This record gives sequence, C-alpha cells and structure tokens, in this order.
Amino acid sequence: MKKSMFISILILLFLISGCETQESSSQSIEEKMIDKVKILAVNDIKFKHLDITYSDYKSNIEGILVDWFPDLDDEVIFSSYDENGQLKEFKGIDLKGLSIDDLKAHKEKLKKDMQYNMTSFISNENVENTLKISDVYDPNVNDFRYVFTQRITKFHDEKNTVDYVNKRYTLQKIDNEWKIINIEKSMTWYYDGLTVNGKDGEKAITLEELIKMPKYTSYNNEEIEYIIELDPLE
Repeated sequence: MKKSMFISILILLFLISGCETQESSSQSIEEKMIDKVKILAVNDIKFKHLDITYSDYKSNIEGILVDWFPDLDDEVIFSSYDENGQLKEFKGIDLKGLSIDDLKAHKEKLKKDMQYNMTSFISNENVENTLKISDVYDPNVNDFRYVFTQRITKFHDEKNTVDYVNKRYTLQKIDNEWKIINIEKSMTWYYDGLTVNGKDGEKAITLEELIKMPKYTSYNNEEIEYIIELDPLE
C-alpha cells in the first residue's frame, strides 16, 4: 500500500512538473522579444540611477545583446567633482567592483554637491518615472523585428518640466535566438513657455504638439501603440 502511494506521489509530481514546463514554454516569440527589451531597458535605467551594481547589471542582461554591441561600459553615467575641484566623469566600467553602499555614497555626494546628471536623473526627488513598451513590429525584412520604448520623466517643478526619451530596439534572429543588435534613440524636453525657435514673442507650443515631434513616436505613419507601462525604478 505504501509502495503504491509512493508511486502515485511520484507520478503526480511528474505531471505537475510537466505542466509548469509547458506553461513556461508557452510564451510566444513576440512575448520573449518584449521581455528582453523590458529587462534591458529597466536595468539600463536602474544602473544609471546607481540603484544596482555593475555586476548585477551585467548578470541581469546576459544573453540579451549580441556580443559586439556596446552596453553602458563606455557611456558616462554621471560626473562629480573630486577633492581638488576637478570634474571627473564616471563611465559604466568605472563602477565595476563598487558595492551598493559605494554607489549610495556617490549618490549622496551628488545630492550634496547639486551635481545632478540630467541624462540619468540620479536624483529621484520630486520626479515621476514611466516606461512604456510597444508590441513587436515587423519591418518585412528577414529575421529583423522592432520594439519601441518611451521613457517619460516628469519633474514636479515650477515649469512642469517633462523629459521624453524614445528608443527603437532592433532584434535579429541569430543562431535561432532573437537578440538585440541595435538601439536608436530620440530625446526632447518640454517646459511651460517653450517655443520652437526660442524667440521672444513666439507662440509657445503645447505638450501635445511637442511629443509628436521626436523620432520613434510613429511607425509607417501610425502612432506607436504601447502595451506595457511601468515604473522602471520600483
């Protein structure tokens, strides 16, 4: 009786395991592409905010990019003044080996010196971050696909400043696996009273007008449709 019950338990465990495997493999190719873009985009933002270490960043994005595509190693993450008053740039590779406590110390120094890097928005005070991710777009070129993202950063200041960063991720099928081979971006700013040419007396443009101007807000003359919206720093 005990032997029969033991065998029944083993069969049940096998069936449960099989169901889990089938469920995980049921993710579509398009969903996997979107997931790769999401992982890379979120980790890029967190690393630029000094919220994750270099080793965690590298580990989290492993296998997503092609080997020859540059990541954040050579990109300036932030700038800070040293003890001699000299401005020093810190690239991604310069943060290798630093602990999360080291990064927090850098963050506190930046806040103290008021040297906020406006590219990475290291200071999150009074700032609202949103990341939108599109569905997969097919350019009708063999083994290429596009996924678009839009990052919106709202500064709750007197001028209602908003920053938009639109990106187009190109994925290619390499050795039967989809990988990101290129990232193109377009950036723009908005604040109350902004004009196109910056001339006195010129009519200010609206936020609705501005967000249609940068690249990667439309595809084939149709507005990009975003299917995911999240706070990348949560």
